[in-house]
Amino acid sequence: MKTLLLNFIQAGFYCFFTPVLFVFAGDSTQQMPDPLEGIWNIHVIRSLYYNGQLVSQEKESNIATYAILRNKNNQLEVTYIGVKAKYDTPNSFKAWFCSSSTPDIYLYKCRFKKPVYWEVQTTARLYNNNILEYEYFVHRRFMYFVYGKDYVNAGYQLHWHFYWTRDTSLKT
Repeated sequence: MKTLLLNFIQAGFYCFFTPVLFVFAGDSTQQMPDPLEGIWNIHVIRSLYYNGQLVSQEKESNIATYAILRNKNNQLEVTYIGVKAKYDTPNSFKAWFCSSSTPDIYLYKCRFKKPVYWEVQTTARLYNNNILEYEYFVHRRFMYFVYGKDYVNAGYQLHWHFYWTRDTSLKT
């Protein structure tokens, strides 16, 4: 257990807010394909809050298509295969998922590099091996870039609720 925890900490995956144990994706017990591996279509619900009150909301479907593949470090990495999203480019972020001790629960971690640098990590849930969901409030740096200092300083927050649907169009 100490080795597992050490690998977990060395990998940079920290999660103090959830009751499940996240394990490093390089664990030797995970040689079978992970249910997350495959091609996914991304959808988002963006909600703008002012002092905790919802002021606007928009839903956008099929904003991007990504693959989740096990990389050379045996991590579940989000890989660019076709982006439509406004602020995303092939190198604008790096994202990973980390398995947990609870089936269908993952740690999602993303490092945004463009248009401004910020990081996020949150818990993701897989439903019926076909829908993946997670959500978070965007960082103040991104809010400042998109809306300007007046929004950030005035108490506005932007919440993103992502849901990914498995792309089955390539099955034969």
